[in-house]
Amino acid sequence: MYKKSHQKKSPHYRKLCLIPFSVIFFNFKIISFLSKIRLIASIFCIILPGIIGFLAPINWIWFFSFSGFLFGCYDLYYTYIKNKNICFTESFQVQDILEIVKPSYEEQMAGYRSVFIPEKNDCFFISEKANENIIKNSRKIKLIFNRKHKNKIIKKLQGESQNYRDILLCKYYESRRQGRMFFDEKKISLLTTISGTTTSVEIFESSYFLSFITNDLSTLNVEKYNDTLEPTLLQSAAKNFPCHDFDNNPKMKAFKGSLMSNHIGSNTLAITRSGRLIIWRQGRSAQRSTGLLAPTGSGSLDIKDLDYKHLNLESLVIAGMERELLEECHKSGDFINWSLIEKTKLIGFYRWIGKGGLPGFLGVTKLAVDIEDILPNISEVDNPKYIQTDYPADDIESLRNTINFLLKKPRMLSVPLHANLYSLIRVIYKTPQHLNFLFD
Repeated sequence: MYKKSHQKKSPHYRKLCLIPFSVIFFNFKIISFLSKIRLIASIFCIILPGIIGFLAPINWIWFFSFSGFLFGCYDLYYTYIKNKNICFTESFQVQDILEIVKPSYEEQMAGYRSVFIPEKNDCFFISEKANENIIKNSRKIKLIFNRKHKNKIIKKLQGESQNYRDILLCKYYESRRQGRMFFDEKKISLLTTISGTTTSVEIFESSYFLSFITNDLSTLNVEKYNDTLEPTLLQSAAKNFPCHDFDNNPKMKAFKGSLMSNHIGSNTLAITRSGRLIIWRQGRSAQRSTGLLAPTGSGSLDIKDLDYKHLNLESLVIAGMERELLEECHKSGDFINWSLIEKTKLIGFYRWIGKGGLPGFLGVTKLAVDIEDILPNISEVDNPKYIQTDYPADDIESLRNTINFLLKKPRMLSVPLHANLYSLIRVIYKTPQHLNFLFD
């Protein structure tokens, strides 16, 4: 169960501020030393002249201070706040290889294979051996915290920090126009390939913005429009996509070699006390899979999910799954009712290749309440008045039929939901006893 120390209200829908403070703070971490000095000088030129101008009479000192104030405001606005003319487009080169890209050598040895979804031109990697290990031994898999890997990623980004600054600003303002959430949060990322014999995994602290400019941009071309007719290519997906031998025999890079943020996804399917499988549709505020069906609890692991008293994989992932589930099953601003959840079990792991190999864990949850007791957070998911959100799952047979029914409609499914349903149907066929708790 999620740690009681984190009991709080369900988060309100976050409206983006006029000034992108989160983008400025993030950029400060990745820009060069000289750029940091310039940013500090700009802020200094705004604050100090204001103090001097308030205390000093109108004379040459006041005039000098006011000039410095104007310079600081202009430099800060033009460099770190002004929206840049940037366009994001899908890379046809990357789209063409998603059907043929193979797991890394390390992943192939662990039994990973690609599941391609032609209706979405996307795919994910999954391994039966890895999933069996997660089902049986996740509580025994220890966590090792790596404190250096994040600095390696930031060092890689510093050479193009100005481009990333402009890209984040553009995405920020685009999200504000579209009513979508775009803010930075501390995340937990993965460094270890999960195999059938894994006994420990390396994790490290990253952030949502770090994943956006590494994982999300790995399949997008980014162009900047200036006064000239021809746009400037800031980022090439063919160059950034984390695979070896892109043009001939593409193979994904392993987590450590890719230098991607790879924050960990957490997805769980919830079944009510009366035997109904709940599936939401992502609301317009979501950055990923907008308008598609998604797991009942779908998101990623925050650094606050880490319980330092129980450093094992199961406690970490289930904490994130249940937090996401509860946040989406409560009205925005209501106090979270932790008694909604009876039990959660892990059923698998996958890599989302259309997001640069983003890792994610998969689970299934038994709720202690009926569908009538759940009030979805419509700031994150669509209002259930207008779509079907519950499906029959009162026994193993009806659950299997529901999953098969949903898998026949891949256009409607987000990739995390597709992977979750795929893993769940494999558990039903191979180890159905693992799901007995859903029907007790």
